[in-house]
Amino acid sequence: MYRWQADFDHGEHLMQRLTLLLLITFAAACTQLPVSTTRTLEHGYVEITGASPEVRYKNITLCHCQADDVFISPTGLFAIYLSRETGAVTVFSRTAQQSRRLTTAGAGRPARVDWNEDGRAAMIHFRTDMGVPPEQSRLWIAL
Repeated sequence: MYRWQADFDHGEHLMQRLTLLLLITFAAACTQLPVSTTRTLEHGYVEITGASPEVRYKNITLCHCQADDVFISPTGLFAIYLSRETGAVTVFSRTAQQSRRLTTAGAGRPARVDWNEDGRAAMIHFRTDMGVPPEQSRLWIAL
């Protein structure tokens, strides 16, 4: 066997090992990729779960939260949620396709919303187990 042929065989063998190592590394990385799923909520709202969950209306991200943190009105014209970015309770208007802060940061976490869309109002009930005094556990808002 000539010397150059032995060097070539060694190089080819090394290349095969590197290719195999790369394939194994790629396969291991693929199994660790976060998988996101989309769940359709009411009236065109969707929840995207995964590494960074969020709730959207069409292409507008309302919040980086889960569907349990969003309260959609019966007609779907409004959605109330706690913004993780600002810490404020916020209302989204589907008609205006805009969000508006309702409270300052740290006002509490909504537990439920009583809607009066005909009167363009809603009452937000806050969780009292998170330090919100009972006298501040409700908030009427104009929609």
